[in-house]
Amino acid sequence: MVILQVALTSSFPETWDELPDILHKIPGFESHAFIHVGEIDSTNNSLKADWSLNPVPERVMAADHQTAGRGQFGRSWWDNPGDSLLFSFSWPCIEGPVRGFPVSIATGLALYRALHELFPWASGAFWLKWPNDLWSGNAKVGGILVESRIATNGIGRLVVGIGVNLRGLRPEIPSGESARSVEEAIGTTLRPELPRLPQAGTDIIRQKILHPARLLAAILTSWSNLSEEYDSSESLVRAWEAASGPMWGRKIIITGAGDEILNAESVGLCVTGGLRIRLPDGSERLICSAEKVRFA
Repeated sequence: MVILQVALTSSFPETWDELPDILHKIPGFESHAFIHVGEIDSTNNSLKADWSLNPVPERVMAADHQTAGRGQFGRSWWDNPGDSLLFSFSWPCIEGPVRGFPVSIATGLALYRALHELFPWASGAFWLKWPNDLWSGNAKVGGILVESRIATNGIGRLVVGIGVNLRGLRPEIPSGESARSVEEAIGTTLRPELPRLPQAGTDIIRQKILHPARLLAAILTSWSNLSEEYDSSESLVRAWEAASGPMWGRKIIITGAGDEILNAESVGLCVTGGLRIRLPDGSERLICSAEKVRFA
């Protein structure tokens, strides 16, 4: 039962009601208001609507279900109601925790580190896929959407949205997409211990270990700590590349990075957050943005 003891020993919340007190102790989020709703079209949309207010409030919003959740390039995000972490937070400038480094890339590292903090025994279960996805094995577990605006007065604003499949998947996932939940990803390490418990105990433990409030608090704590732990873009690149090991040295197909479809080999991450690739002729190219990167 060692794994269960580790999983249940944590300073992170196990209910939404416990989250505000913890949130206000995280540097950078002391003044953020927390809102939890059952259903909304999009938490990102709700926080972006705040941009028209003066002053703009700082908020963290979580939802049990989004009716119009979306990812990069407007792709739909499919959640199983009540079984996912779906939240967004506002940030009062366009710089993230590490100056000069793309917010979406830094946020991916924060998400990866948060999962390792909560589930240290499952350290090999997750990896980062460029530019903004969390994967386990050959399937997507979560994604990140960062949206920004620079006002006429020159002040920038950010909304960072994160979605993670925690306990289950929606059955009608679009054809061609592969998805996995955190529960499935860490299940092989929990499964030998859970049968020793009565069913009621198993359900309680799953709810505690995989409560979305725990992961939300861990992500924001990790996000806040990035500025102290990484003093340069170079150090953050090394950490991100280590967290995305299965990404490198593989044949990939890139679409939406211009008019052509690129067949290449993934090489590494640039200090600007771009993807370094090697083309069939041996030359290298930097991809700053792409609609889709898939493995050949």
